[in-house]
Amino acid sequence: MPGKTLSELQPGDKVVVKRNLNHPAWMKEVPADPRSGSTTRRVRDESVEEIISGAIVTERRENPARIRVSINNFWYLLAAGEQMHSSSTLVQPR
Repeated sequence: MPGKTLSELQPGDKVVVKRNLNHPAWMKEVPADPRSGSTTRRVRDESVEEIISGAIVTERRENPARIRVSINNFWYLLAAGEQMHSSSTLVQPR
């Protein structure tokens, strides 16, 4: 039986919390070609682990559809699984 989708998640469901590796919080600065107009640029930091931990959905609300998870108590939008007001972490069904 296939797992649940983001939109189907309810309190008690298991999820995985991951770092959004495309978010500046998890990237590193490296020198850039000065002709680009900047002396540095951000690139993915290959030393950063993507998976943070498993968690449990503790609460669900609608408008917009979102869930709160046990590991960090943050809200995640179910449309894309992104952390509300930050997008530095993501959640997906386990």
